[in-house]
Amino acid sequence: MVWIVNISSCFSLPLNEVENWVAKVHKNQVDSDLFNMRSCFNLKFGYKLGKKVVKKTTFVVELKGKGDFDEVAECPAPERVLEMPTTSTHGQETCEETLWHYLHDEETRMVCVHGMGGVGKTTLMKIIDNKLVGTQVFDEVIWVTVSKDLSIEKIQIAIGSKLGLHFADYENQELRSRKIFARLKNKRYVFMLDDLWDEISLDDVRIPKPNKENKCKIVLSTRFLGVSNDMDANKIIKVEILGSEEAWNLFHEKAGEVVLLRDIRALAEEVVKERDGLPSAIITVGRATREKKRKEVWLDARRALKESTVSEIEGMEPKVFRSLKLSYDHLEEDNIKLCFLYCALFPEDNPIYVTQLVEYWTMEGFAKNIDNLEDASNKGHCIIERLKEACLLEEISMDCVKMHNLIRDLAIWITSSSLKEGPKFLVKAGMGFKEAPEERVWEGVERISLMQNQIHRLPVRPNCPILVSLFLQGNHALSTIP
Repeated sequence: MVWIVNISSCFSLPLNEVENWVAKVHKNQVDSDLFNMRSCFNLKFGYKLGKKVVKKTTFVVELKGKGDFDEVAECPAPERVLEMPTTSTHGQETCEETLWHYLHDEETRMVCVHGMGGVGKTTLMKIIDNKLVGTQVFDEVIWVTVSKDLSIEKIQIAIGSKLGLHFADYENQELRSRKIFARLKNKRYVFMLDDLWDEISLDDVRIPKPNKENKCKIVLSTRFLGVSNDMDANKIIKVEILGSEEAWNLFHEKAGEVVLLRDIRALAEEVVKERDGLPSAIITVGRATREKKRKEVWLDARRALKESTVSEIEGMEPKVFRSLKLSYDHLEEDNIKLCFLYCALFPEDNPIYVTQLVEYWTMEGFAKNIDNLEDASNKGHCIIERLKEACLLEEISMDCVKMHNLIRDLAIWITSSSLKEGPKFLVKAGMGFKEAPEERVWEGVERISLMQNQIHRLPVRPNCPILVSLFLQGNHALSTIP
């Protein structure tokens, strides 16, 4: 009699009592080689064999009776903190120290890490997560990456996986909620929600709300300040772009020692300056130019960056622009999207006066369902606030805003004919041009900005039947408009 018991293929670990039982089964198997022709003719041997079989049979029956287990295995307890691969931070040490302090501050319940796409929010969160590996401050550290369309169900499943909970297919949101709450109600946890796009209800997920008594914390990262307000975060950390020194160090790290060559250094510094301190863009351009020793390659990169045709640089479109464009897509309302794109008509790095911008929007008719100028002006100021909260505009003062270079490049990319999406703009503001673009370029364009150039004449009869806006300010040599 041979029993075949195999539980080694399970992902879960067998219980100790089950392992002991299996060992006894293997130890007490009856060797089939004993049953041979010799036992049929040797009475003495047959007698001994019979006694042995009776003894083993009694033991096997007893062993079989003990083999009725409710559970045969258990999943190993998940690690308290899952260490994550990450890169080093450059210039974000203050944010790291502040977030670490908030995790240990009794007054802090929920922290919002806020900043534009690609500025390093996720990297900061991962570094804090990894710092928690060597501590025992929290019983559970739960990380969930919240994609743009993530549902409550997927969040619950992600939490359950971290906590070692198993949800059957038939279990609905309420049943999952009960299990999560029961597991966490007496635990001190930190719940890290990365890349949050909209408010989520903690009541629906059934996460016990943080308070002074349970000392739990929630840390969320988002591009949208409105999400922080909706979630009632009581601490906000703004992750800023890198300073010039940190930006150069990061670029040097990614591009390699080639940036220190005599013919390359000045060009490399210009390239870094054009990326305006955004880590994701600096990393992408650094990798695209890594160990490129030909001066011509750097000259072409500088041209592409200055002319806002950065999609020519390897990796910029899929790794930077596509990610940044999600912020634009999230605006949803077409008139607000158009207000955002309109800001790209102004020259790079120039302050945009709020009053002037709102007046332009009003004249363009961007304020929908507004009957008078005062209401239109109020609406315009509200749109500016919304764009600032989404990190698509930066506040210089109460009277001025500006676009980050990469955000402006994003808007120009969206309005370019190559993308085949949205209105078509032709933006050549502040480029130092002495000649206007050729007549053929004007065709099919809705808005053109030639501000702050040295243009002295325009095409006599350009073919531009759908042109509705033309910016010519700052061309002091231009005396005649056809």
